Amino acid sequence: MLPLRRLHLRNSTLVKHPRSLPKRHTSTSPPKPSTSTSASTSPASTSTPHPRLHRLNQRLSPRLQTYTTPLLSAPLSHITAFLLLHELTALTPLILLATLFHYTHPPSLLISTGWVAEGIERFGAYFRRKGWVGEGGWFGTGEKGMRIVVEVAAAWAVVKALLPVRLAVSVWGTPWFARVVVGPVGRGVKRVFRRGR
Repeated sequence: MLPLRRLHLRNSTLVKHPRSLPKRHTSTSPPKPSTSTSASTSPASTSTPHPRLHRLNQRLSPRLQTYTTPLLSAPLSHITAFLLLHELTALTPLILLATLFHYTHPPSLLISTGWVAEGIERFGAYFRRKGWVGEGGWFGTGEKGMRIVVEVAAAWAVVKALLPVRLAVSVWGTPWFARVVVGPVGRGVKRVFRRGR
C-alpha cells in the first residue's frame, strides 16, 4: 500500500501546483507583410512625373494632352529626350524664321495678329533688359532695333502656331532620340565621373 500512497501524493502535488509544469514557448514575432502590400508601395508606383513635363502638360489643351500624357510615366531617358526635342523644335525654326524675315519682310497679315503683338512686348522688354536694343546695343536703336524685335516676334508667333506639329514630331522622335543620343551621352558622363573618383 505504501507505493500506491506515494503515487497518489505525487499526482495531487502536480494538480495543486500547475506552475511547475514546463511552459510552452510561443512565437510573438509579427507576421511578414504580404507581397501585394510591398508591391503597391514600390518606387515605381509612387514616383512623381518630371515637374517641367507636368507643367507643360497642364498648359496644353485636352486634345494636345493626348500626345504628352503617356510620357508622364515614361522612363527618365524618354522624358529627357522629349524635352530636348521640344526645345530644338522651337529654337531651330525660331532662328531660321527670324533670319528669313530679316532678309525679306514678315507678311503684313502676320504682323497684325495678336501673337505678334504679344511677342513684341515680350521680346522688346527682354532685349532692353539685356542691353541688346538701345544705345550701344547689338541691334541698334530706333527703327533698326524695333525692326529686329518685330522680326523675332513674328518668328515666335509662327513657332507658337506650329505647337501641335512640334509636339507630334517630338513624341514621334522620342524613342529614337533617347536610344541614339540621350542614352550614350548619359553613359559617357557616368564613365567620366567614375574615372574622376
